[in-house]
Amino acid sequence: MCLSILLISAWEKKPGKGIVMLPEDEEKPVPMSTSEAGRKGGSTVRDKYGEDYYRRIGKKGGTALKEK
Repeated sequence: MCLSILLISAWEKKPGKGIVMLPEDEEKPVPMSTSEAGRKGGSTVRDKYGEDYYRRIGKKGGTALKEK
């Protein structure tokens, strides 16, 4: 039974390509949760634009809400 699990995990279904065998050194990517994806995206934006970016867009949003 363990052998069959190993064999199954070495195969992956790819859209348009049917089922293909993964290279030995390549692992399937592990899906991340929504909160992990949001945290990763926020960190990327912070690294790219800096912390002041959040202050500027927050001020714009507050001003737009106030005018509305």
